[in-house]
Amino acid sequence: MKITKALLNLMVAGMFAVIIAAGCANNGSNGPTGKTGLQGQPGPLASAPVIAGLDPTTASFNTVITVTGENFTTTLSDITVYCDGTPAMVVSATSTQITVTGCGTTGVSTPYQASVAVLINKQMSNNINEWIVPSGYISQFPAASLTGPQGEVYDSTTGKLYIADNAGVFAVDNATGWTTKIVPATASCASCTLADPAGITMDGSGNLIVTDSYNSTLVGINPTTGDTWSILGPGNGILTNPIGVTYSNGDLYVANSGSSKITQINGTTLSVVNLTLSLALPSAPYGITADGSGNLYVACLGNNTISKIVVTGTNGAVTNSYVTGITAPYGVSISGTSILATSNSNQVLSTAGIGGGAASTMCADFSPWETNANSSIIPDGAGGLLVGDPSDGLVYHVNSACKVNTYAAGFADPYDITYLNGNFYAVNEWFNEPYGDAILEIRPDGAMRTLAQIEGYGASITPNPSGTLTVGSFDGSVITVSLTGITSTVLPLGSIISSDGGARGLAYDSSGKLYIGTRATIDTWDGATLTYGFATGITGGYQIIYRNGYLYISDYSGKSIKTVSASTGGAVTTYVPSSTGIGGSEGLGFDIYGNLISVDDSSNGLFRIDPLGHVTALVPHATSPMLHPNGVAIPPSQLIYTVEEGSTTSRMWVIAP
Repeated sequence: MKITKALLNLMVAGMFAVIIAAGCANNGSNGPTGKTGLQGQPGPLASAPVIAGLDPTTASFNTVITVTGENFTTTLSDITVYCDGTPAMVVSATSTQITVTGCGTTGVSTPYQASVAVLINKQMSNNINEWIVPSGYISQFPAASLTGPQGEVYDSTTGKLYIADNAGVFAVDNATGWTTKIVPATASCASCTLADPAGITMDGSGNLIVTDSYNSTLVGINPTTGDTWSILGPGNGILTNPIGVTYSNGDLYVANSGSSKITQINGTTLSVVNLTLSLALPSAPYGITADGSGNLYVACLGNNTISKIVVTGTNGAVTNSYVTGITAPYGVSISGTSILATSNSNQVLSTAGIGGGAASTMCADFSPWETNANSSIIPDGAGGLLVGDPSDGLVYHVNSACKVNTYAAGFADPYDITYLNGNFYAVNEWFNEPYGDAILEIRPDGAMRTLAQIEGYGASITPNPSGTLTVGSFDGSVITVSLTGITSTVLPLGSIISSDGGARGLAYDSSGKLYIGTRATIDTWDGATLTYGFATGITGGYQIIYRNGYLYISDYSGKSIKTVSASTGGAVTTYVPSSTGIGGSEGLGFDIYGNLISVDDSSNGLFRIDPLGHVTALVPHATSPMLHPNGVAIPPSQLIYTVEEGSTTSRMWVIAP
């Protein structure tokens, strides 16, 4: 099989538009057989189709794409083609060539490659050699996941919030909640790099201006195109660990946390100077903002105060301790006649009058996770506030009553992932309080949003027969979540015994019965009756999955995968023993071949178990870039997706089978 450099480069770039095209015979039955307790082997295959390549490998909407190879079917009704999980149009087919169109996004050049498989009469072949990319090839999925938001600016004209985050610069559409990454943290231009976006503002032309604290640089970004340029590049000799930046009366002002100086960039002459200040600022100026008269307000983290600077030309008359009584102020903003501030060491939002003085508490203990590390604060334009929390990868929306909702989120300890109707859904468990956990919706292009906030430490998620999502929690509840974010209770908190780990795994059989996995048992819910202990003998259960009359259980503590009849229940039996090297399975999925896919949280590997019980390490322990992978999702493309738990820098990965 030919593996071209261009195809591999596309996969490394994380662009996973997938075409699934034509030709193989039906697989045999997959019923349980023999003393091994493993699935029966597939039936005989016809001559395996071979995919030789795609032309072109980049295209826009309605570009004709040709798939070349051999052993294709010529019956168009037997061919199914998907692009990013969406059906495309088959134009023609011969035994060596299939022509398709209708892939991609209008007006956007999009790579059409990741892995190409053959599909005829709804069944795939078992010939792994048909994949263009090597089996086990792993790449980070480009999900727009926040990791540490440090600065925000709101554009009331477009209704978008722009976020400077450790992972890059993001845009959040206020109307839809979709978060997209405009520029990654690794972006570069001819004379600039962007490694640690910290502060962000918008100039008079609608450009984003971002400080890079790590490189001590200032970068301009076109929010529409994502183009970047250097305003003050590396080695500029004037910026020192810049954090906050603001735009006022045609000029930019940057707070240098490393030198306690304020840099002014004149918007007319483009001259760059450090303001000549009447008094030295206290140490560690972080946030900076301006009022309508052009006066600057600087959050000085080092002495728990906010300073005021009255700017005249390139001079600044300083009033230190203009606002007092704020512990470790980080972000500062103006709303009407009030000064707003966050704290980097507690969960308090503070306010003071524009005339200064002692600050008062506006919201106490406002953060659902109470992480003690809030950064920026800005008005939302409708009486509320938007507050960044770099320690949990979230931007919170805080209303006038101090009620908090997640406005924009990242992967914050996700425990499971599933696929439904073209999108992925992950359950976050990190930021718990009532309605603190969240269901994240992730599009194939990497955009993501918070679909719903939930109770009870989210643990598991699966599609249900009604076409919505069912979610289980470590606190023992089960709910449904519609694709519009409406939640309803199936089983209230505590229904599944929390001492047994709560609803750690969920699966439906073909009749719609729900199986609920705990640490030691599997319980069942038929819509009217909750039956405890339907299956027993599990030592550390996590995810479960149903296939062909059997349940499969990832037994983390038992370092194995167990199975049990979905009709009779009882004591589980070992499907994959610990001797195979699967040390701590926390996610299961079946591909269209009947292979069981398992991720290993303890050793960070990913395994394929074929219907005969042969175990293959698709992502071996020794070479895995993943950290504590959880959950498995396998869309029609047959690529394997998983997410990481355990930190706010969790990522989403995609693996070629």
